[in-house]
Amino acid sequence: MSYVIPQNIKMTAQDKELIYKFIDDGLIELNRLGLMTKSGNFPKEMKDESFDRSQEYNKWKAIESTVTDSDIKELEGIVNCELPNSFKTFLKYKHFYKLWLPRVMEVTFFSHPIYSWKKNYSTFYSYDWVQEDLIEKKFIPFANHEDWGFLCFDARKSYQGNEYPILMVDQELVGDQGSYKEFNNDFMDMVKNRLLYKK
Repeated sequence: MSYVIPQNIKMTAQDKELIYKFIDDGLIELNRLGLMTKSGNFPKEMKDESFDRSQEYNKWKAIESTVTDSDIKELEGIVNCELPNSFKTFLKYKHFYKLWLPRVMEVTFFSHPIYSWKKNYSTFYSYDWVQEDLIEKKFIPFANHEDWGFLCFDARKSYQGNEYPILMVDQELVGDQGSYKEFNNDFMDMVKNRLLYKK
C-alpha cells in the first residue's frame, strides 16, 4: 500500500456532515451494545438522567462540543504542528467518553469529555516517551488501535488543509524499524471507509 496524495482537501459542508455522521453512527452502535456506561463521578452535563440510578454504573450521553479554536491552538503548540482540518471538525462536534468502532477498524478514539478533554490530551502528549518516540518524529497519536497500538497522523507529510496520512504504530515496538505501517490516506479517508462499511 502506498499513500495517495489527496487532490482536494478543503473542508466542505458535505465533508463536515460525513464527520458528524461518522461520530453519530459510532455512538448509536455503542448505545445499542449497552456500552455508554461509566462508574464514578462525571459532569452532570454528560449524565443520562433517564438511566436507572440504582445501577452500579451511570449512563453517559454525548453532548455538543465546547472546543474552541483557542483550545486547538494550545494542543497544536504541544505537538508543534497544525492538526488536520477534518480532525478539528471532529473535536468540535461532540464530547464523549468513548467512541468505539470495533467491527470496522478496532479503533477507540481518545476520550473527549467536557472540561477535561484538553488536559487529557495535553498530559498524554507531554509524557517523555510520547514526546521522544512519537511527537518528535512527527507522529501525532489520536486513537488507540485494539490494545497494542495507536493511530497517528504522519505529520512528516503535509497536504493541503493540514491533512496527513494515518499510521498504525505498535506501542511495544515504538522507535524500532518496522514499528508502524500505513493505515489510511488521511482522516477523511478513514471516515468514508467507515460509512461505506456494510454490516
